[in-house]
Amino acid sequence: MKKWPIFIILLLIAVAVGASAQTQLTLGGSDSGQTISFNSPGANQSISMSFSGSCSVPGAGSQSACMSGLGALHNPPAADAGGNYYMWMTGGGPSLTQISAGNYGINMNSSTFNYLWSAQNGSVAGTINLTGAMQVPGYNQVFFVGRLDVTSSTGAYSTLFPVGNQNLDITFYLNSGTISLDTLWAQGGTASGYLSSGEVVPVVPEPASMVLLGSGLLAAGSMFKFRRRK
Repeated sequence: MKKWPIFIILLLIAVAVGASAQTQLTLGGSDSGQTISFNSPGANQSISMSFSGSCSVPGAGSQSACMSGLGALHNPPAADAGGNYYMWMTGGGPSLTQISAGNYGINMNSSTFNYLWSAQNGSVAGTINLTGAMQVPGYNQVFFVGRLDVTSSTGAYSTLFPVGNQNLDITFYLNSGTISLDTLWAQGGTASGYLSSGEVVPVVPEPASMVLLGSGLLAAGSMFKFRRRK
């Protein structure tokens, strides 16, 4: 086997193992009756994004334009701990503009996209800033990336997800028979669906993940050096 393929394989394994050990808040599917809608008035015009449905948010009362559901804290080596997430919009909603086929930039406009994670051992609250969206042709999933600007975190979460920016991704699943975002952009119309999954991940790599990655790099480097001597 050639030298570089060995190095690359070991590096990929190290990265994969490190990612599997990453602390994260995992979001499950949204509750029944809560939907997301995408609307465009015509060809090559911005696609607006909105929520329908309501939630009873702890500490914030009843909120419209809301999605909620179950989730879990994944913090190895501890067992997963359950909780509830809540997302609700105020002041309108974001809009999407096509950059290329399947890829969209996002303008948050004047909207505030609120977020709350609530569990027995603490909470995480803040606002979401979406930065981009992607939909692979032929698939119903719309994948969003952005950040969670944490404004407060309590209990066990105060050190795991401190105040500041954290990475976030959300996947929405468009209902069967619904047109794609590219079709919306090309001709206008409406599409709807629900939140299927999501993750909030700390921006700063954890020591455990860095050790695993470092070990993989050292092993790869040793292998490469050994084969050079041969």
